[in-house]
Amino acid sequence: MSQQQRTVLIVDDSPNDREFYRRCLLKDKDYSYNILEATLGKQGLELWQQHQPDVVLLDYRLPDTDGLEFIATLYPASSQQLYLPVIVVTGQGSEIIAVQTMKAGAQDYLVKEQITAERLQMAVNSAIARVELQNQLQLRIEKDRLISQITQKIHQSLDIDEILQTTVSEVRQFLKSDRVLIFRLQSDGSGIVSTESVAPGWTSLLSTSYYDPCLSETYIAVLSWVQYSNNSE
Repeated sequence: MSQQQRTVLIVDDSPNDREFYRRCLLKDKDYSYNILEATLGKQGLELWQQHQPDVVLLDYRLPDTDGLEFIATLYPASSQQLYLPVIVVTGQGSEIIAVQTMKAGAQDYLVKEQITAERLQMAVNSAIARVELQNQLQLRIEKDRLISQITQKIHQSLDIDEILQTTVSEVRQFLKSDRVLIFRLQSDGSGIVSTESVAPGWTSLLSTSYYDPCLSETYIAVLSWVQYSNNSE
């Protein structure tokens, strides 16, 4: 069975510690690791933005920053994740630092002298799994909120244009996209953009007409079949 691939970013100014973490992770029989290394917080942030690693091993004290500042900078730099799989490591155990880093958004806190290959692998697995669950839950909450907003608007108004405008606006906010539109399709494959929500700086496509023969050849027949199937039930 092939190993699953993971990308780990190690941000630590100690070459010995970075090598130790590397050896610990490469002993994992279940996962194959692509390991990125940075000696400074600035380098670590650049690597995060470029590669979006699955987990970050972050030394609490770096020459140019500390763990709290790094995490605070990392959150707005993240465009794809709602929660960040950061594990803070430190040379000296401190309950105060541990609480601060966890409150800041770290998933775990490890003391360097207590780290073993098994413990590090477990911490990485737990951090990734926890973030996946948190993101799934957050996505579910956002979906429920979106449905609630649209449903409430439908109940408040019988104006179909207002309902559709609310729909594209809420969906664009949920997807964090530049544009969401409703395309009113005709039987010949032509259509017009009937409703749109677009971010500032982008040209509006509202009322723009398009013709694409692929739409009539591929999609209209499918939609008609679905409608017929639903009506026949």
